[in-house]
Amino acid sequence: MMIEDARYSDETGAYVTAVIDGRQWSGLRLVPDTELNRQLCDWVDAGGVVAPYALVPASVPQVVSRYQAKAALHDAGLLAEVEALMADEGTGALARLAWTDAVEFRRDSPFIADLAPALGLTDAEVDALFVAAAAIG
Repeated sequence: MMIEDARYSDETGAYVTAVIDGRQWSGLRLVPDTELNRQLCDWVDAGGVVAPYALVPASVPQVVSRYQAKAALHDAGLLAEVEALMADEGTGALARLAWTDAVEFRRDSPFIADLAPALGLTDAEVDALFVAAAAIG
């Protein structure tokens, strides 16, 4: 086995790509005490340089269905918190109406813009919820 190139992602903690024996490999994870791990260590000891690999962020869907949104919030452990917010009399009537009657949720909607800080979510975390929601069938 001859390693020619390797790229590591700090985000995933994995060697995500490598060229081994002239073939491109993706999605590699090193498990201690495996032949691939030993070979990579030998390659680095011989002067091979593991380059950083930047993951391409997933495209953020701009619209998800009501079911997808609720399922993603459930999976993230946030559904009960959102429902409690919507049951609170201090929550605006339009927000409560959006929560109960919307068929879909738009990433750029005022409802989402107001809900995110109420949940303590950053823009990146909201984007991740939309990505997760879109993956739910």
